[in-house]
Amino acid sequence: MRNNGSTILSRLICAGLAVAFVLPPISWLVWSFGVPVGSLFSAEGLRWIFVHSISHSFNENIFFCVLACTAFGVWQCVLSHPTISVVRRRAIRVTLLVASLMAVMASLAAFHPDSPLLSINGTLDNSPFSHGFIPAFFVSVVQLGVIYGFVVGAVRSLDALVSVLVRGIGKFAAWLLLFFIISFDYACLMYIFDNI
Repeated sequence: MRNNGSTILSRLICAGLAVAFVLPPISWLVWSFGVPVGSLFSAEGLRWIFVHSISHSFNENIFFCVLACTAFGVWQCVLSHPTISVVRRRAIRVTLLVASLMAVMASLAAFHPDSPLLSINGTLDNSPFSHGFIPAFFVSVVQLGVIYGFVVGAVRSLDALVSVLVRGIGKFAAWLLLFFIISFDYACLMYIFDNI
């Protein structure tokens, strides 16, 4: 029997795909009646679909979602590995030590007066550090999860490492697909109603 949540997710994905299939002909039909909307079947609309629609859909938010899913999957996998408490405590100590070193290194890199991670004004406001903080945070969380998994024995080979890294993406693949479809639909709607 299917889970009610997966049924709702499947319906949302199908609805998003239906919107993606229906928007181009409807935008062309409305445009052909003289309504000031962008037609996705016009010459400009077709160019926009091929050049810009994918770049609007694959924006940095999908990258953040993939990193978050990877981090979740890594930690879910390594924490579910059966381990005796002595090994688990050692893994926590090693992971906290590495996390502390990462935090110190990031702080030194970000707050040093001559840091390349600061803005032109020498502040963190609108700086490379502030723009890259979220991806760097999730990459660090993934790295710490792999270190923890190595110490407890959940990651002992390259195959195990890949399995741990892919687990979160596999678990949330349908949600990532829904996010991509909604991003595509939103970008198309913004193109269609740009003139209004």
